[in-house]
Amino acid sequence: MQDFQPSQNHSTNQTASPDKTRLKGTLKRKFVLGIVVIIVPVLGFLFTWLSVKLQDQAKEDALAKARVVADQVILTRQWVTDCMGGVFVHTSSTGAKDVTYATQDQILTRHGTYQLFTPSMVTKKLSQYSFKERSYQFRLTSLTPINRDNSPDPFETRGLNIFGQGMDEEYYRFSEQNLDYMVPLHKTRGCVKCHDSQTVLKTDIIGGLRITIPFEGIRQTFKKNQALLGITGLVITLVTITVLVVLVRFLVLRPLEELEAKSRQLSAGDLSSRVDLSTGDELERLGKNFNL
Repeated sequence: MQDFQPSQNHSTNQTASPDKTRLKGTLKRKFVLGIVVIIVPVLGFLFTWLSVKLQDQAKEDALAKARVVADQVILTRQWVTDCMGGVFVHTSSTGAKDVTYATQDQILTRHGTYQLFTPSMVTKKLSQYSFKERSYQFRLTSLTPINRDNSPDPFETRGLNIFGQGMDEEYYRFSEQNLDYMVPLHKTRGCVKCHDSQTVLKTDIIGGLRITIPFEGIRQTFKKNQALLGITGLVITLVTITVLVVLVRFLVLRPLEELEAKSRQLSAGDLSSRVDLSTGDELERLGKNFNL
């Protein structure tokens, strides 16, 4: 009768099968991979966040400029309004050219004819000067304009409706080329002289002021800064990885390689093999224990 021998195949296969989830490779390769996995996403997130902040800051700078221009124009317009509804300008002067007269009020003097410039006309003339300088543009607009040149476009109509409903005190949009910014023009006592027959006087808003700031130059500057930031991030990432790899190479891997080499010599029967490490850390103490 033969003795029953249990099969060893299952146990042998189970012992011999390698752990497929184990990360193979040298310690140096594993360390570099670990650095890349940690450093690259962290620095990538950091520089992406900085890029978004730079873009937001560029928009805030453009908005700040538009707000300053709007305040200056409104103050100038208010001064003209307080001057009994306008100021007189010599009709033959450069400042009186290329402006549609909103009124026929004129004064004849021995020095020539002077035309009354209403706040709208003054704003129009200032806008022409700003257009020549190409720094910004502005104009008045209204849902019920006295001057047809001040009729609103769809963007301005939307802004005026928002102001009329009291929903906001500014309205703007960014496009590829410009920042369009609007603020409401509130009714004052001096406005009644020209707008007394307008239905807009039933509300506190008689119109709006639109400021157009060229944004293309700001956008190009932002793109250059963004590219510079990206290059800086890439350089910092590469330098960080290189420095860490070099440090690990000289402080950890090289002493371990020496320990490994001496261990092989001992395994080969060379009992005179000694480890000579001067790292001043745990690896040096390990080498001294190895020599005992």
